Amino acid sequence: MADAPRASGQRTWIDIRAVPALTLVAAFAFCLLGLATLLDARRDAWNAAGDEAANLGRVVGQEISHTLEVLDLSLHAVIENIDHPELPRINPALRALVLFDRAAMASHLSGILVLDRAGDPLLFSRGGQPSGSFADRPYYRRHRDAASDQGLVVSPPIMEEWLGGPMLGVSRRLDDGAGRFAGVVVGLVRLEYLRNLLGGIALGSAGALALCLGDGEAAVRVVGSGGPASADGFRGCAGAREARAGPVTRTEPDGARHLDLVTRIPGTGLCVVVSLSAADIEARWWPRAWQIGLLMLGLFAFMAALAVALRLELRRRRQAEETLRESEARFRALAENSGDMVARIDLAGRRRYVSPVSWRLLGCSPEALIGTEALADMPAEDRPAVLREIARLRSGQTEEVVVTYRARHADGHSIWLESTLRVTRDVATGRPDGVISVSRDVTERKRLEMRLAEAARQDGLTGLSNRRAFDEALAAEWHGCAGRGRPLSLMLIDVDAFKSFNDRHGHLAGDDCLRGVAGPLRDAVRRAGEMAARYGGEEFVLLLPGTGAVDVARLGERVRAEIEALGLPHGGAGAPLPVVTASIGVATAIPGGLSEPSDPEALLMAADRALYVAKREGRNRVSQAPLPGRMAARI
Repeated sequence: MADAPRASGQRTWIDIRAVPALTLVAAFAFCLLGLATLLDARRDAWNAAGDEAANLGRVVGQEISHTLEVLDLSLHAVIENIDHPELPRINPALRALVLFDRAAMASHLSGILVLDRAGDPLLFSRGGQPSGSFADRPYYRRHRDAASDQGLVVSPPIMEEWLGGPMLGVSRRLDDGAGRFAGVVVGLVRLEYLRNLLGGIALGSAGALALCLGDGEAAVRVVGSGGPASADGFRGCAGAREARAGPVTRTEPDGARHLDLVTRIPGTGLCVVVSLSAADIEARWWPRAWQIGLLMLGLFAFMAALAVALRLELRRRRQAEETLRESEARFRALAENSGDMVARIDLAGRRRYVSPVSWRLLGCSPEALIGTEALADMPAEDRPAVLREIARLRSGQTEEVVVTYRARHADGHSIWLESTLRVTRDVATGRPDGVISVSRDVTERKRLEMRLAEAARQDGLTGLSNRRAFDEALAAEWHGCAGRGRPLSLMLIDVDAFKSFNDRHGHLAGDDCLRGVAGPLRDAVRRAGEMAARYGGEEFVLLLPGTGAVDVARLGERVRAEIEALGLPHGGAGAPLPVVTASIGVATAIPGGLSEPSDPEALLMAADRALYVAKREGRNRVSQAPLPGRMAARI
């Protein structure tokens, strides 16, 4: 049920016809977001591939650069020592040892060869003397034809049959004392070593890795399992010094795309070219693309279906709202013409509707109560019982409960209300959506009930509590003192020779006597929890929680004296007593702390035995029940 009926022509907050379109727009927006995510993921894959190519080129370049640096040190050693005047006189084996260090014996190096001005071999680090002229070798011609020292020169690979395979020449120029060309010292590096170095790197199915010379020719090239890459892919390495930083995309004649990155090896004229296949790069991206694409497609289909379902649901709700408005109109007519206050309370406990009877019942307008908490002005002591009943409603144990509680009237005084609470349910879903409360003023009835309850616990003759009220209080105080470790004392008072008084003066005078004796007992009750009660006939009892043995004996003596001081004449000549007196028996216990007295009945019996002792010893006296040694030490 709604909080208040809507006007008959009022429309919902959104046109039903617009809902499917808005849902499809949202689905399209999600698809665009998914597409942007896909493109971003693809860009990330290419960026990661570029970083991978750069790292790969850097690692390979550092390895080759280190190899060439070590070889260059050996070449420098040969150049520095080749002109030593004593060198021609020593043994050839010793001369090779002097000129060539151990680096010249490395496994990747076939040897270091020294050529004279004419290109003829002078020395070889591996021993022996190669035959023939080396004047046709590119590493010789490069230095011979240059006008000045070219530094370290890496020449194109050449087949050296006498060394058993293709070699890469790494050479430096020899000059005479006048700075003229005097020969070449060249280190011959096995191409097999470079192939093994590059071949141990994973390149994907169609990637390639090449070590290129300054003219762009690949000295060593390793390709992936997809087949050899086009040699054109490594052209342009001669301009590596001017190459753009970062990877570039290249398309081969067969349409295959590659990501190429050139890494220069400083001081050598060499460069490492890493070429990664676009197919390999995007192979990392495609699974995610499929996942996101299918997810977006499923989402679009779901939201389209949702749009249709939502349209049907909204149409059904509109029909339900029409029915609800009619129901609310009937409800308001009944509520506003009822003598009871009708209120609608939502699941949060706030009033959403209050009938005009609130003026008469609470002195407040309905508008002042709407939006307030239904339990806000309820005393704290009334809340637990009401909340228990509300919990039963919420748990579904019942559909209706009746609660009685106090409420504050606008003028400040309290009234008693009786409210019938009934669960209401949403018309469309059938789920609980609040409570209807029908409240009426039962203050007069409640006052009458309390007066009757009080009368049921009060002695009609003396105005003290009766036996029933005393029994309940004794049990409650026994448990209360046990929990707090406090003493509990009991005083039994019996009017002496009361039967003789009745026989002499009559029952009406006896009643006056009992009312007079009740006065000192009533005055003795001064603290919360204490009680004076008529126990039966002429017997009275005082319940004194928190009072120890010494104090209760002192109080008993005072009560006895006050009763005697009343001066109620017992009778004339021959009467057993001149005035009305009382015998008192007192007993004290610490509930739960000692074995005796062990329960309320035992305490009562102890006080009764003490009363019997007082009567036996002559009446008009106080007798105290003996205390166990452990109790006496504590009280």
